[in-house]
Amino acid sequence: MPRRQRKREAAVPRDGRRMAHVLDTLARVYRRHVDDERRRLVREETAIARLAADDARLARTLTDEAACAREEPDIAGMTFAAFNIATAGRRKVLAEARDEAAMRADGVRTVMMDAFSDQKRLEEAVASIRRRQAADTARRDRAVSDEQAIVRHRRRRETDPS
Repeated sequence: MPRRQRKREAAVPRDGRRMAHVLDTLARVYRRHVDDERRRLVREETAIARLAADDARLARTLTDEAACAREEPDIAGMTFAAFNIATAGRRKVLAEARDEAAMRADGVRTVMMDAFSDQKRLEEAVASIRRRQAADTARRDRAVSDEQAIVRHRRRRETDPS
């Protein structure tokens, strides 16, 4: 067996620590993925809020222009109708953009929830491996201390003839 291969095989722990390390790394990748999706969700929700604010601003402008048109009907009669039509068109475009952003946000939420559940599943697997390793270590330690106690007991019996 080549020297390098023996070195590599000696470096790989046989008691599951490598598996825990791999799963731990994978959980970190999923944690990063969840964080990225959270940031995307915040961007989408910010876009939704901005579009809603723009729509509210247009609605206020339309209300203000309607009040002005009522005060001076002869001047604003023809211009208000055109403004009303243009504003309705812009509000429709904003509503469509807001609906699309809401759909994208729902998609991001779904992806984020899936990534979060995968992350939790991996973290639980790592915790289970670590608990099993701790239990195995404790069992081996108990076996060693039991063996030492048995040896001490035998030596005492051998030295004490009564």
